[in-house]
Amino acid sequence: MALQDDLNRLQKQLGNFLFPRKCPFCGTVTGGRLLCGSCERTLPYTGENALRQGTFGRCASPLYYTGPVREAILRFKFQGHTGGLDCFGRLLADCAARWYSGEFDTVTWVPVSRKRLRQRGFDQSRMLAASLCVDWHVAPVETLRKAVDNPAQSGLTDAEHRRANVLGVYEALPENVRDKRLLLIDDIVTTGSTLTECVRGLREAGADDRRLHRPGNHLPPDHQPAAGGRGRRRGVPDAGPHQGGALIKGSAACGETPPVWKCRKRRTIAPGLVCGGM
Repeated sequence: MALQDDLNRLQKQLGNFLFPRKCPFCGTVTGGRLLCGSCERTLPYTGENALRQGTFGRCASPLYYTGPVREAILRFKFQGHTGGLDCFGRLLADCAARWYSGEFDTVTWVPVSRKRLRQRGFDQSRMLAASLCVDWHVAPVETLRKAVDNPAQSGLTDAEHRRANVLGVYEALPENVRDKRLLLIDDIVTTGSTLTECVRGLREAGADDRRLHRPGNHLPPDHQPAAGGRGRRRGVPDAGPHQGGALIKGSAACGETPPVWKCRKRRTIAPGLVCGGM
């Protein structure tokens, strides 16, 4: 075991030398940290405004979807830049640990359609959910499938059109849902139409609707948070052996589920970092 640990450490050091870690928000080489000191101080954290109430229940996100956060999410989602996943997962886990501790036993995600998966090559919310779960030593569970390849929500601005666009497009998997307390992960939240439709399907499939949570991202279009207004009480530590560190001690598998977060006003939040509950 000691030899294997030494080999793993050597492999990690070699990887960091050949492919130095970069901040997902500005591209600065970070020397092994998940993000650079400048972005850690100045990112648009949601702070005490992380929680938001809607027809879907509660959702929360650590960041507003603006500036470098928006650019990082778009690079990840549409250009396949996955180098920031461990950072996004850490932010999500920290946020969920703060606001939803003990309120869920299963982590899941809002899926893309099969057609979109073939085109893009990956499901961004599934990857975010998996990154969030790394240090809880659990795996996210598939509870939804997207049966209809509807037009992208990003191309619609009217709330009514966004709601109509997602009606009936998701199918729940009852065998993975019944009586579960779910933490639902998505990448971006704006009007909440997608979350509302997913929650409806999960409820009908038997999810414990007293404790149904959705994580994602949201940001206030008319609000620019002050620089340095971060919502975390601690800095982002060096990346651990799982490229994410261990901010959350509990594990959904052993019943010590991590905490959750909230958001009061409409905001647009960032990368897979929104959690919600009813």
